[in-house]
Amino acid sequence: MTDRQLFGALVRVFGLVFVFEAVSNVNVGIAQLLEPGITHKYPAHFDLIFAAIEILVALGFIRWADRVVHLAYRSRSDSN
Repeated sequence: MTDRQLFGALVRVFGLVFVFEAVSNVNVGIAQLLEPGITHKYPAHFDLIFAAIEILVALGFIRWADRVVHLAYRSRSDSN
């Protein structure tokens, strides 16, 4: 496995971590909406908005991992 392939795999794994975190935030937001007695650091709508942003970032990392790798590993000849 080359450095580029390993970095691409890490970018995709980072995207999956964002997906798992977004699912956690959705669960917290739904729990707050269904059970008003549950207290949390932020209101429910903040958790849901943050989860939506995390999902968009995660999809970007997973879908465009090759572009991120290209930006990270571009050679000097590509920049001219």
